[in-house]
Parts: sequence; structure tokens; C-alpha cells
Amino acid sequence: YVGHVTLLRFSQLYLGGGLIMPSSTTKEGANSVNGIDFNIGYYQPIWAWEKSMISLGLNAELGYSMGNGDYVLNKQYTIYNLNGQLQPPTVQEKGSGSPKAQGFRGAAGLQLNVHLSDKFTLSPIINAGYLGTTHKSFSVTETVYYNGSEYNYDLLSQKESKTSGLGILPKLRMTYNITPRIG
Repeated sequence: YVGHVTLLRFSQLYLGGGLIMPSSTTKEGANSVNGIDFNIGYYQPIWAWEKSMISLGLNAELGYSMGNGDYVLNKQYTIYNLNGQLQPPTVQEKGSGSPKAQGFRGAAGLQLNVHLSDKFTLSPIINAGYLGTTHKSFSVTETVYYNGSEYNYDLLSQKESKTSGLGILPKLRMTYNITPRIG
């Protein structure tokens, strides 16, 4: 038995969003914050294997993420206690803007669609893409209350950092198809 490949007629548009929730190790080590992600993707089929519900095509997508969560400050900084304090010292973060972290990405590559039913599609994707992220500057300040006065000490001061570059972005997408073209 020899099958044949058919050119598909329908491209698909994907709209997505999600949460960015780094592990506690990443939050503490890289001073990352929780955030949200928005993305839009496009799939242009190249071929389909007729009786197998499988298609192969090109994938392109754009995404934007931003985070405004709190930095993990507990147990990360040594608090200095002094004799004669009027109240315990406090530690707070001071930032220079909102959002605290933001990023942009654009990618293109191959997508394999396995249609599980009329409504659900499982898609392994391998893209090459560009990613750029920015983390705003911030500081962690301890305030000590001693002899009726307030004294501020910076425990950490981090400058704004920007990272960007090209990379490989593997994904596994589960899609609920609203219409044949939008999922």
C-alpha cells in the first residue's frame, strides 16, 4: 500500500496566554518574578497524510511576557539587629518601574499536527527564534529604627539587565479548535 500526500487548504491561527511561575530556586537565584504571557501563532500546512489525521507545516509566532510579582526576600538577606531598637528592622524592595520584567520573542519552524478529534490537536513544534528580556533595576533596603531615628541600609542593589539572542525553542501544544481555523 502506498499513500499519497495532499496539500491542505486550511491554515490555523492560535491565540494564547499563560502564567510564568518560576521555581523557588530560580526566583531566589535569578531574582525572577511571576508573570503572564500573551502569544499569537500561525500554522501553514504543507502536507497531510490522508488517513492518519497527521499534518506537517510551518509555524510562526510572536509573544510578549511581563511580570510584576514580588521578589522572594525572606531568608535571602541577613537582617542586622541592634540593641536598643524601638522596633524590629524591616526589609523592603524598591524598584524603578513597572513591569519589573518583560520579554519579547519571535520564532519560526516546523509543526506536526496530530488531530485527536475534530476539536483537539496535539502539536510538537521545533522553532528557531529570537528572545529578548529586560529586568528593571531594584534594591533591597533594610530600615533600622534606633534612638528615635530611621537608618536605611542597602542589602542589594541590582542594575537593569537586558538579555537577548537566538535559540531553539521546543514546544508541545495542546489546542482546542474553536473553528477549523482558530484554536
